[in-house]
Amino acid sequence: RVQLGLALCYEPESDDRIAMLTQAVDALQQPLTQLGAGDPLADRLRIQLAGCYRLLGNFASAGQTLREVQPSAGQADLTLEARAETARLELARGQPQQALDVLGQGREIGGRVSPELDFAHLETYLALWRAAHERGDSSQAENWQTKAVAMVTLIEQAHGPAWGRRSDLLLVHSIG
Repeated sequence: RVQLGLALCYEPESDDRIAMLTQAVDALQQPLTQLGAGDPLADRLRIQLAGCYRLLGNFASAGQTLREVQPSAGQADLTLEARAETARLELARGQPQQALDVLGQGREIGGRVSPELDFAHLETYLALWRAAHERGDSSQAENWQTKAVAMVTLIEQAHGPAWGRRSDLLLVHSIG
């Protein structure tokens, strides 16, 4: 996580970011060789690894890694985190409608919700807003903008001010 956090401090596609993400991939792969397939820690590492692959632009490896995540029925948090990363992978592929389909599987399991999944909802709504705006479809753009604003409010209420601030910043940088 530290290496991933450091990588995100650098500009996308910069040599420093790529180097840090590559180091994070190496650090995440090593324990996976020692953990059993059903170990919850292995699934958590796979989700992080998929995120690193996504940020590196290696979408095939990210997708394959996410397909290996098999949380048990009692691991709602892992399922929701995997769903969020799958949606982000679709967004990175330039497929916001597929991301919306992934998110359509629900934002709650057994009364549990995930700030990462709710944030992925916001990212998806903003990507759909951007696509509608670029097409000149003002009614769809307004619809997605309204949903994005509502999601920011929901995130702050459900997950606290830190997540709310992060959501506000994304909204402001995306829509202005």
